[in-house]
Amino acid sequence: MNMGFFNRIFRRETSSKKDETPGDMGMTNANSSEAVKPTSEASQHKDEYTDNGVKRIKLQLDSKNGSSPYDQGITLEAILEDKMFSKDNPLEFEAFLNELKVREPELFKQRFGDGNDDWKILNNIYPLVKNREELKSLIEWEDGQIKPGSAMDGLVVVELFDDILLTFGLDSVGATYERLKISHFHDFEKVGLANIVNHAYLNFERKIKDTLSMDLYPSGVGMLIFGGGYESSLIINDRVWSQILAAINASDVVFSIPTRDVFIFCDKNDHEAIELLKVNTYNTFMNPTIPGKISSKLFLRDNLGKTNVYAVDYFPIPGQ
Repeated sequence: MNMGFFNRIFRRETSSKKDETPGDMGMTNANSSEAVKPTSEASQHKDEYTDNGVKRIKLQLDSKNGSSPYDQGITLEAILEDKMFSKDNPLEFEAFLNELKVREPELFKQRFGDGNDDWKILNNIYPLVKNREELKSLIEWEDGQIKPGSAMDGLVVVELFDDILLTFGLDSVGATYERLKISHFHDFEKVGLANIVNHAYLNFERKIKDTLSMDLYPSGVGMLIFGGGYESSLIINDRVWSQILAAINASDVVFSIPTRDVFIFCDKNDHEAIELLKVNTYNTFMNPTIPGKISSKLFLRDNLGKTNVYAVDYFPIPGQ
């Protein structure tokens, strides 16, 4: 990521017109191989200040009661009490199930069924935020209906707000995600959509819990960083939002997710910061070299946790 761009914009420094053109961004994924990784010192401290006055805060994704969901052991009681599957340690869980299948075949069959590997699917799914228009462009139609067997047939989708949707990637080879469909599950109704959402976020949080941070600029604008390149997926994560609200001391937040790896925000009452948010959202969304476009709009998350569109059609007129 071209942090110089963010430093120049978010410090509210006076920049030339050339500085503010979309082609000047040169921004890449904050979590790509080209990006600067957090130092071990940064990882060990909750927050620190960079040389340019940016405050970096390490986010905490552990549960509120202090016990980490990533460290819980696998027990028969945990499996039976869980709505579907225990997901805390995939390798330990797989070993436990193999033993359970041998020692308690009837219980295993009752719980999972013959040949039911739905728990393996849940072990490898991740939340992916998309724009409705992007999905529409991928749909194959036949007689006014989604064509059976097409890329979008049977996609598992959750409506969020405006044109923003939550889909799921199935990680089968490294970070290559296949779109999760109902047909991937042996018994989709038994698994349930809520369980899919919960497990997807638990998988995602486990991957980023040691690195996820936020940068707070002197201008009042903040952004999530080191979130695996899918920071936008955290827009419905309550633990993340509670820390954002505390960090900027606000109850109503304006935010944008122009691409999958850019999640920026500020206090609704900070009008100068909002203008900077508009500039950055515009430059990011309009830059043809940046992949994973989501939305050019600004959104408002109020003190009740409800999200609505805050600003649209605020782009500068070319040549002015």
